[in-house]
Amino acid sequence: MVGETTKSTTNGKAVFYITFETVGETTLSASSDHDLDTIDSISKKVNVIESMCLETQNDVCVTCVPLANIIDGQCVCVDFSIEINVYCQCIDRYIQEGNECIMNCFNSFNTSDVMGYYNNDYKSISIEFESDVVESSESSCFSRITLPDYLNYLLTECKWKSSKAMILKFDSILNGNEYNIELDSSLTPVNEKCREQIYFLNLTVPSIELPMPELSLDGPTLHHLYCGNESLSVFNILDSSDI
Repeated sequence: MVGETTKSTTNGKAVFYITFETVGETTLSASSDHDLDTIDSISKKVNVIESMCLETQNDVCVTCVPLANIIDGQCVCVDFSIEINVYCQCIDRYIQEGNECIMNCFNSFNTSDVMGYYNNDYKSISIEFESDVVESSESSCFSRITLPDYLNYLLTECKWKSSKAMILKFDSILNGNEYNIELDSSLTPVNEKCREQIYFLNLTVPSIELPMPELSLDGPTLHHLYCGNESLSVFNILDSSDI
């Protein structure tokens, strides 16, 4: 070992720069001139290697560095990793899990996984997800949505109606306009998805044309009402319930 082996310090910290002249396993430890009895000195084992092979038997490699496998007698970095100074390192957007490099991803929805629409009562909006949502067990979904001012003013209830759908109920019939609704991007799919990043979770509720009532009234054109209990009836002949 070549380099600094002693240092003076006034703040209790010391940084050493050392190099090794031989390969193999060595143990590093440190102590001070004023060690307290309560201090535990911890040593650290260091493997100094000149290739990705850590162990050989009869001149044949039997153990490689992490993230490398033996292929045709040689240590080769696993998929999605590259060799850097006799070690293997996962490439960008991948992380080490065991002896593999897997994509560093997030279990989340994106905009294409969700849709919203007006219901037939015109006083509620349904929001449906492509798959089951972990948070659907919550009693309310108020904290999971951000609405435009008009919808927010009329909103009376937000609840999960199934494991992959929520319903927003309002105080009166809505105007049928198109609206953008922002959902909590931390909503989690039960069936795991692997997204490269967490996206803003926005949806557009398309506009609808509200139905207009049709009337065709049937009744006398002229009628004199005398004192008493006599009444005048007028019917909408397009509504069979009035006949």
